[in-house]
Amino acid sequence: MMKHMRMGKSKPSMFVMKVQKALIAKGAKIKADGFFGPMTRKAIMAFQKTHKLKATGHVDAATKKALGL
Repeated sequence: MMKHMRMGKSKPSMFVMKVQKALIAKGAKIKADGFFGPMTRKAIMAFQKTHKLKATGHVDAATKKALGL
Protein backbone atom coordinates (compact mmCIF):
# COMPACT_ATOMS: atom_id res chain seq x y z
CA MET A 1 0.00 0.00 0.00
CA MET A 2 1.28 3.44 -0.78
CA LYS A 3 2.10 5.25 2.44
CA HIS A 4 -0.36 8.11 1.87
CA MET A 5 -3.34 5.85 1.16
CA ARG A 6 -4.53 4.76 4.57
CA MET A 7 -8.07 4.33 5.71
CA GLY A 8 -9.36 6.81 8.23
CA LYS A 9 -7.07 9.76 7.49
CA SER A 10 -8.68 12.97 8.69
CA LYS A 11 -7.51 15.14 5.79
CA PRO A 12 -8.19 14.52 2.11
CA SER A 13 -5.26 13.37 -0.01
CA MET A 14 -4.58 14.70 -3.50
CA PHE A 15 -3.22 11.30 -4.54
CA VAL A 16 -6.35 9.52 -3.30
CA MET A 17 -8.45 12.03 -5.22
CA LYS A 18 -6.44 11.30 -8.40
CA VAL A 19 -6.99 7.57 -7.88
CA GLN A 20 -10.70 8.12 -7.30
CA LYS A 21 -11.03 10.28 -10.43
CA ALA A 22 -9.21 7.65 -12.48
CA LEU A 23 -11.52 4.94 -11.11
CA ILE A 24 -14.58 7.08 -11.89
CA ALA A 25 -13.31 7.57 -15.45
CA LYS A 26 -13.13 3.76 -15.69
CA GLY A 27 -16.74 3.40 -14.50
CA ALA A 28 -16.53 3.21 -10.70
CA LYS A 29 -19.53 4.62 -8.85
CA ILE A 30 -17.68 6.46 -6.07
CA LYS A 31 -17.11 10.06 -5.04
CA ALA A 32 -13.79 11.82 -5.56
CA ASP A 33 -13.45 13.27 -2.07
CA GLY A 34 -9.80 12.48 -1.36
CA PHE A 35 -10.58 10.09 1.50
CA PHE A 36 -9.50 6.44 1.31
CA GLY A 37 -12.50 4.63 2.74
CA PRO A 38 -14.21 1.30 2.21
CA MET A 39 -15.93 2.34 -1.03
CA THR A 40 -12.64 3.44 -2.59
CA ARG A 41 -10.97 0.22 -1.48
CA LYS A 42 -13.80 -1.85 -2.99
CA ALA A 43 -13.56 0.12 -6.24
CA ILE A 44 -9.80 -0.48 -6.38
CA MET A 45 -10.31 -4.21 -5.79
CA ALA A 46 -12.99 -4.40 -8.50
CA PHE A 47 -10.70 -2.56 -10.93
CA GLN A 48 -7.83 -4.89 -10.08
CA LYS A 49 -9.97 -8.00 -10.63
CA THR A 50 -11.26 -6.67 -13.95
CA HIS A 51 -7.70 -5.98 -15.11
CA LYS A 52 -6.37 -9.33 -13.85
CA LEU A 53 -4.20 -7.70 -11.19
CA LYS A 54 -3.73 -8.98 -7.66
CA ALA A 55 -6.87 -7.71 -5.87
CA THR A 56 -5.42 -6.17 -2.72
CA GLY A 57 -7.43 -2.96 -2.56
CA HIS A 58 -4.16 -1.04 -2.48
CA VAL A 59 -2.64 0.97 -5.31
CA ASP A 60 0.60 -0.78 -6.16
CA ALA A 61 2.80 -0.01 -9.17
CA ALA A 62 0.82 -2.29 -11.52
CA THR A 63 -2.51 -0.77 -10.47
CA LYS A 64 -1.12 2.74 -10.76
CA LYS A 65 0.07 1.96 -14.30
CA ALA A 66 -3.28 0.39 -15.29
CA LEU A 67 -5.08 3.50 -14.01
CA GLY A 68 -2.77 5.70 -16.07
CA LEU A 69 -1.28 7.45 -13.05
